[in-house]
Amino acid sequence: MSELVSVVVISYNSDKFILETLESIKIQTFQTIELIISDDFSTDNTIEIAKKWCEENKFRFSRVEIVVAAKNTGIAANCNQGVKAATGNWVKLIAADDILEKNCIQNNINFVNETPNAKVIYSKVFVFDNETRFGAEYFPEKFFKKTAKQQFFRLCNGRGYFIPSLFIFREFLLQNGGFDETFLIEDVPFLMRTVLSGEKLYGFDKLTVFYRICKQGSATQTINIKRYNDVKRVYNEIIFPQIENHFLLYLRWKIHFFLIDAKIKNDKRKKFSQFILKIFYKLIVLYYVILDSFSKDNLERWRY
Repeated sequence: MSELVSVVVISYNSDKFILETLESIKIQTFQTIELIISDDFSTDNTIEIAKKWCEENKFRFSRVEIVVAAKNTGIAANCNQGVKAATGNWVKLIAADDILEKNCIQNNINFVNETPNAKVIYSKVFVFDNETRFGAEYFPEKFFKKTAKQQFFRLCNGRGYFIPSLFIFREFLLQNGGFDETFLIEDVPFLMRTVLSGEKLYGFDKLTVFYRICKQGSATQTINIKRYNDVKRVYNEIIFPQIENHFLLYLRWKIHFFLIDAKIKNDKRKKFSQFILKIFYKLIVLYYVILDSFSKDNLERWRY
């Protein structure tokens, strides 16, 4: 008997796209799937559409459940809601506007069987624009060849991960408290704490997810600023205490946040000093790029 996999659809006001997402789950070549739809108190027709589709297609799945939050709680809490409702050993999280490649679950399970130590797994993602359907494949192969410590330093620079392809051992996630609901973003804190615990992230070079970029108009800027503030909090609370002895890396991100804060505040009073800091910042970035290309094992502490 095949292992049960829980596909957890994370939805919020997703009535334009959720049917496409659900159909991509239905046609998976892997058969033993339970479907969990976790909704964050949608105010559009997402739930009505999902209920109708599930009633018509429930025969395809080992189990189907729709859970709806009593109020809007945010992405991290919505993910936790879905994971707690799931019963499979492995969980595939997918946003309700993304699409699974038909062999997504089967390819992940094949990798699990070949890699018994893996708990958190990534794979290749195709990023596309909803209007044009043009995009690009993304898979940082070099990242997954590194140790957990090396992955941490690479993640410090915002490189090496892509959350839509996440395939995770459910017990590992629950034992580590799930996603931190005090953050707006669910991915970065979880990944940072995972590699800091010594748990390496794994990945395989096969396309499994189509990741939709939606144009949201003027709301995007507000969302990005909120996300930026959350990322800054991740660095202040999780990352900076770990890299204080790595002077240049520490300085790089202090400058980075200083410059962005100045841009958000439209602070032009110290234009010259900001220009100098930008140059210094770019030199530090260039240093790390070169070092990453030519580093030896005895320079592991600097590799990222």
